[in-house]
Amino acid sequence: MEKSKVTIIVPVYNIENYLPHSVKSIQQQTYSNLEIILIDDGSSDNSGLLCDQYANSDNRIHVIHKENSGLSDARNTGIDNATGEFLLFIDGDDYIDKEMVQLLLERLQNDHTDLALCDLIKVDETGNITEEPEWKLEDKKLSRKEYWYELYADSSIPYVVACNKLYKKSLFENVRYPKGKLHEDEFVIHKIISQCNNISIVQRTLYYYIQHPGSIMNKPYDRRRLQVLEAFGARTDYFLSLGETKLSWRVVQGMRAILSTAFHGMDMTIAENQKAFKDGQKLHWRYARKCCRQDFLIQHSLKALVFTISPKLYFILVPDKKT
Repeated sequence: MEKSKVTIIVPVYNIENYLPHSVKSIQQQTYSNLEIILIDDGSSDNSGLLCDQYANSDNRIHVIHKENSGLSDARNTGIDNATGEFLLFIDGDDYIDKEMVQLLLERLQNDHTDLALCDLIKVDETGNITEEPEWKLEDKKLSRKEYWYELYADSSIPYVVACNKLYKKSLFENVRYPKGKLHEDEFVIHKIISQCNNISIVQRTLYYYIQHPGSIMNKPYDRRRLQVLEAFGARTDYFLSLGETKLSWRVVQGMRAILSTAFHGMDMTIAENQKAFKDGQKLHWRYARKCCRQDFLIQHSLKALVFTISPKLYFILVPDKKT
């Protein structure tokens, strides 16, 4: 199995305090045939210098310095330069279990699948768990269709995020992350899974996602987070093209949940926020109508209509934001 090279792509931007732990966790992998690409995305601190020092001490590490253009473009640069048969993405401020590569590769090869994913957990800067997962993974092998139904059964996080997965590189032959978008993982996941015949699920927690107090997810709601509705729209079209109307309606429901969170979290006295929300409403209704044309489900249709007419009335009638 050591004959298979795994390329680990690590975007790096102003994380000099976190990078040493992250890189060390990669270097200490029990699987050693690694190509480690550190993408210095125009850091203004000592992150770029640290990357060069790591490359000088470990011939598996290669550094690419580039102008700052965001996480998606950094990942794309890594994909373009990867020479491994398999790809793994790790954010440079997170860290991984020493057996992550070995366990995921063993499962992928033993199961003859195209992708393997593991459990992940959110931790603070000292490694303490910040919140218990809403989901529960089990060791199993899923078909493409089963994968989507698992994703919509509980929380989608482990099924959507990029960094807890080992991919066959061929899955990215015609796929790249959208530059300048938040929730970039949501934009590509259906493009990846649509190419997989089967997917391996590894129950063990092998990825540690550090929560920063200053991250965008821990700040007052930013209207840019509504960009994810575009990704959900594309996913709705994908499911409709397969005749999977139940899944299509679940995506529209997810769009409504995002808009509900935005409505309660954004300062709606700001004109730009109002416009972003109204644009999101229109997008939600457009895809709800598409679903209606293929499969008119009265409960889903009425919820979509009421939300479009009056979100306030919707919240009175449907107090659970997730529905």
